[in-house]
Amino acid sequence: MSFPFDPDEKLNVYTGDFKIDVQVRPLHTVQPGKYIVRGTLKYQACDNASCYPPKQLPVSFEVKIAKAPPAAVKNPAQSPHAHQ
Repeated sequence: MSFPFDPDEKLNVYTGDFKIDVQVRPLHTVQPGKYIVRGTLKYQACDNASCYPPKQLPVSFEVKIAKAPPAAVKNPAQSPHAHQ
């Protein structure tokens, strides 16, 4: 998108509402429980007159780590083939 204050420069911008997805993959050593994930959202707002100084917004959310389901146990003595 280009703006009147610099029509020759194209900028990548988001307009309107937006959604941020985060995928959390805990280490296998993490114990079940609730944890707070903290971070910082860095952004810069622009309008038709100018772009404003970059800002930072602290963010946090809670994740719940559940106990892993038991692994399927295979009976090694049982033949996987059907016999008739």
